[in-house]
Amino acid sequence: MKSPSLRFLLPSLLLIVFQTNAVAQTSSSAQVGQSIECINGDAAGYPCSNIELLSFLPRAQMAGPDVSEVWGWYDPVDGHEYAIVGHRTGTNFVDVTDPSNPIYLGNLPIPTGSNGNSWRDMKTYQGYLYVVGDNAGPHGVQIFDLNTLRSVVSPPVTFAMTAHYTTDVASAHNIAINEETGFAYVVGDSGACGNGLYMMDLSSPEAPVFVGCHNDGGITGLSSAGYVHDAQCVVYRGPDTDHANKEICFTASESDIAIVDVNDKGNPELLANASYPTSRYVHQGWLTEDHRYFIQGDELDELNGTTTNTRTIIWDVADLDDPILFKEYLASTTAIDHNLYVLGNLVYQANYTSGMRILDISDINDPIEVGFFDTVPGPASAFDGAWGAYPFLPSGNVIVSSGNEGLFVLRPTGTVLANEDGPAASETNIEIFPNPVSQTATIRYTNDSPGDVRVELFDVTGRSVEIIFDGRLPGGESLFKVDAIDLSAGTYVARISRDGATSTLKVTVVR
Repeated sequence: MKSPSLRFLLPSLLLIVFQTNAVAQTSSSAQVGQSIECINGDAAGYPCSNIELLSFLPRAQMAGPDVSEVWGWYDPVDGHEYAIVGHRTGTNFVDVTDPSNPIYLGNLPIPTGSNGNSWRDMKTYQGYLYVVGDNAGPHGVQIFDLNTLRSVVSPPVTFAMTAHYTTDVASAHNIAINEETGFAYVVGDSGACGNGLYMMDLSSPEAPVFVGCHNDGGITGLSSAGYVHDAQCVVYRGPDTDHANKEICFTASESDIAIVDVNDKGNPELLANASYPTSRYVHQGWLTEDHRYFIQGDELDELNGTTTNTRTIIWDVADLDDPILFKEYLASTTAIDHNLYVLGNLVYQANYTSGMRILDISDINDPIEVGFFDTVPGPASAFDGAWGAYPFLPSGNVIVSSGNEGLFVLRPTGTVLANEDGPAASETNIEIFPNPVSQTATIRYTNDSPGDVRVELFDVTGRSVEIIFDGRLPGGESLFKVDAIDLSAGTYVARISRDGATSTLKVTVVR
């Protein structure tokens, strides 16, 4: 049964959790200056496995009474890496280029007249940050030029918005951006699109233009008809040829997942929606890099007892018009799951009181946990702990926000790295040079026997950028050219497939 008050239940619960634990957690001391290995399941008192603690910045050393979502940005001009950390009354910026010595640069306050709330989400596009806040009154979309971070001399400072978008957008739960097409999708906003997809063209990054709405009218949603809680929008390059190269949004819509064709912004189409008998709150999800599977979390199933252990749901979306519940993975922990992202063959999960967990999905039929770092080592309330885990920085470091604790900079090691790129093709040797690359790089691939080989370049969202080679190769050494001249700065993945096995290499493009 749909409950109109469900949307507001989670904010109330989390506010209680943050207030209850605030005193206990403010005494947490920073861990900076040197990395700390995970030895015998422990790194500076934090339970762990195959993950190294590079640094910890307590929330007391940043602005705001709490910590919420985290996102990252790589500066293509000077190679710096930044953590962008939401909180109740603004957005913090931390330079994590030297991961063991993070520098708190300052805070972007919420817009004047808006209300503070822990629900703050953000995404980046072409050097700009777009920030929304839920249950925040007349918040709108804050737009901030990230190039400003390069000029900070005496941190911390208070930043000002570069621009402010308020046309039919006030409070919103989240924002998704398809960096390939330059369209943004505001979700969970009760304005013009009734909590569905509010679409904006970012061709002029400081002056977005509204281009369309999608709301399914109540086919999905719990708190309101067609409510979208989160979304990932991509140019689809998966196995369903009927929808090849169309812009498709995969949404977590409280009651269901939904798949929406948004190629025509003036006439978007709901392709399919799907749920499951023990659904409690379809919260968020992310596609595998081949766009074959959608991996999803349900935020309230553990709390409501419909599952005893942390559950991750895997959808087979090979047919976009008919998604199929493929598998439920149950972890050894009982924590509530929150946000997750997929990079290569790994799923990075922020699972509140059990911290960040990493699943290897090389064999999608049998996901395996290969690493974890618990950001709340002691007793904690259900919604405390890891809120977000961002794995897309070129360095390979992972930044994790933890509600009452602060910002962790982590580095997967050992078994995680061994599984990061999936099973290697047998009898192969692969390397790329130069790396980082600004113009042209070369992949050297050596194989002892003939075989059918596909070499493909992906961005970190799983979008196929280029098929470099697809055909049969003799044994021996082969060289492939990677033309990076027209690529945006950032991290890419070169994937080589042969005889059912894959190997991948990270490629960093710099400008």
